[in-house]
Amino acid sequence: MTNNCAEVSDVFWNTLFHLEELRVPTKLSEFLSEHEIEKDTFFIFLEQAHYFGLTVNLQEEGEGYKILPLSWHKEFGDLIIQKSFYRELAADLQNCIETSRCCSLTYKNDSQMEILPWRLLFLDNSLTLIGEDVKTKRLLTIEIDEISEMEVRGSDYRSFFSRLEVEDFINAMRLVAGSDERLVIKIQYGSEISMPSELIFLGNPYTTTNQYGDVIWAASVEKSDYLYEWLFSIRDKIDILDPTSIKDEFEYFCNMRNAA
Repeated sequence: MTNNCAEVSDVFWNTLFHLEELRVPTKLSEFLSEHEIEKDTFFIFLEQAHYFGLTVNLQEEGEGYKILPLSWHKEFGDLIIQKSFYRELAADLQNCIETSRCCSLTYKNDSQMEILPWRLLFLDNSLTLIGEDVKTKRLLTIEIDEISEMEVRGSDYRSFFSRLEVEDFINAMRLVAGSDERLVIKIQYGSEISMPSELIFLGNPYTTTNQYGDVIWAASVEKSDYLYEWLFSIRDKIDILDPTSIKDEFEYFCNMRNAA
């Protein structure tokens, strides 16, 4: 892998954003043309993605290829949801997110709101929905344990926000709360890792390689048991380089897991 500069990294993550928004099988040529991605650049992206355990499914179609929607890092995310008390509600919200459908939420105080769900993730160790209020056109954070009922609506609402704007909103929330930490890990040469669940928000991710072929990966994270569960699942393939606080807390987490 040769993405050793910020420009190449930006191309990688922008391509990944476009792929995550893909909902139906699409001709590769149409996908590349729509997002102004060179064919050679895309195949370099595939090589880089391989290091992260990301499989992009391409099907031969005539003289070209068809690209399929992503289905990556679902396994780790599903395991987290299955352990949650709100697993059925979380699964329904995830389905709305993947199909771009709105939903009507009834809260425990009997108030109601129609929401376009954007992201389901952990904030301050609480399972939280990032949603767009259909009436006020504002982004909101809603803790799952505040919701008593949910009803799925249609998919004809057009959002006022892009995916990147939602990412910026989440980043800003964590900066205000002071819960943002810049995690830097080294992925051992030749190793592949499973990426974390989408429930663990990664802000401004970046990747490069050192002179020994190791992958250096960084992202802004929030310390939580769920983050440490992911790190524990790949502990034999990585070294935490920074920050010291996460490194020390993860060591304690591992000791507790091994003692259990």
